[in-house]
Amino acid sequence: MESVKVMNSVAVDMVASKMPLVFVPYGKEVEIVEIRVDDNIKKRFCSLGLLVGAKITSLSNEGDCVILKLKDTKLALNKSLAMKIIVI
Repeated sequence: MESVKVMNSVAVDMVASKMPLVFVPYGKEVEIVEIRVDDNIKKRFCSLGLLVGAKITSLSNEGDCVILKLKDTKLALNKSLAMKIIVI
């Protein structure tokens, strides 16, 4: 039942133009609107500049990681973390 709630939440977000980072097509620039991770990971993301409001560009989402561009830096995140970064 819990997985149905999570899937419904993702579906509702996608209808409202929000989506997890993992679904952003190649080359598209998006803005981070929500980060759904624990505080330790949020601190690490903050040190990398991955904050709500940051503009990022998807460079690749093939394989087991997502590669993105943040300003002049390229970052790679595993797909489970990329699912927890909501963008618009």
